[in-house]
Amino acid sequence: MYLSKVHLKQFRSHADRVFSFDPGVTVISGPNGSGKTNILEAIYVLATGKSFRDSDEYLTQYTKNSWRVKGFVDDREREMRYTDNQRTFIDDGHNYKRFPVSGHLPVVLFEPDDLMLIHGSPQGRRRYIDMCITVLQPGYATVLRRYERTISQRNRLLKNSIKIDEDKLFVWDMLLTQQADVINRERLAYIAIWNQQLCEVYSQIAHKDSSLSVEYLSPIGTLSTNYKQALIHALKARYDRDIAVGATSVGPHRDDYRFLLNGKDFVTTASRGEVRSLVLALKQIEAIQMEQSTQSTPLLLLDDVFSELDTSRQEYLAKYYRNNQVIITTTHHQVDFPTILLTL
Repeated sequence: MYLSKVHLKQFRSHADRVFSFDPGVTVISGPNGSGKTNILEAIYVLATGKSFRDSDEYLTQYTKNSWRVKGFVDDREREMRYTDNQRTFIDDGHNYKRFPVSGHLPVVLFEPDDLMLIHGSPQGRRRYIDMCITVLQPGYATVLRRYERTISQRNRLLKNSIKIDEDKLFVWDMLLTQQADVINRERLAYIAIWNQQLCEVYSQIAHKDSSLSVEYLSPIGTLSTNYKQALIHALKARYDRDIAVGATSVGPHRDDYRFLLNGKDFVTTASRGEVRSLVLALKQIEAIQMEQSTQSTPLLLLDDVFSELDTSRQEYLAKYYRNNQVIITTTHHQVDFPTILLTL
């Protein structure tokens, strides 16, 4: 996939701007507040139909009520319009009121908030792995929604019943375990992909040999030969506790995973540069899996990726992504690539 040009009109800080991109690496350079991330956000909207920061109404320029993003992808015109709370998607001359799933373009985004994947909450880590799986297994999103509804119904029963009807609770437990089994199986499969690829990719990005692995964390033992039965037993064992707090305390919605660097917890041993390299390695694996799934090379959007990297690492990182189209934002850089300069 090749994005050659994008036209922003009344989008964020850009009143009416056209930007052209190189088939390889393009660097967008400028001071903080010059609108660099807004360009990446517009491209992401064009690719997926939604922002990674805000809802549609907050993407307009101040005092305006509409915005438009038009791009040229593989010589096809593609456009997103928003006017008076109404959105329109146009792809190769065909208009849609709803953004079709089949219309998504393969794109992988790195933003500074992604660094919280390592030091942040388990919820953020669960959200990331589930997003990666959904790209490969579209039906997985449906399983997640059903599981969330089941947890909500079970929690409502725990909170509202003066005396718990254990037969009714058992019905929800059985439904929950069926859905949880799928989630657990898919997460373990994706973590197996990480464990196959992460060490090599991370070592290439960090430019040094390292032993890196991922461990899934669950109190019921995810590798059990009968996960559903193990979860049922865990739910029963926690009935009194769950009733007391009015919430389900065990299941995929409470699981987590951690990264190990040379056998030690990454959180306690890694430098800030190593954390950034790990997240970039995760994004690269995301791109590899997406390309295999879609048969199209993803566009990489890397926001403020050069921060805390010296010149040699900047050059190495940019060359590492040479087989992709990459758009990078930065406040400073010393690498020699086509550059869009923004000023306030």
